[in-house]
Amino acid sequence: MPYPFLDAMAQIKRLRDTFSAERLMWGTDWPVSLKELTYPKSVELYHDHLNWMTDRERKMVRSETV
Repeated sequence: MPYPFLDAMAQIKRLRDTFSAERLMWGTDWPVSLKELTYPKSVELYHDHLNWMTDRERKMVRSETV
């Protein structure tokens, strides 16, 4: 599906449910994805379209897990 890739949301939720936010890490710029998704769009996707994650979970995935 086109951006915001709603078909991938179930996979992301499954990862969160299986491993928890404490064991996930957000990243960008995987070379293959740059063909379809700019860096700003990647950040927007994380901040604006994963609204089913709590603020705490997003903070953990974004910077605390590392």
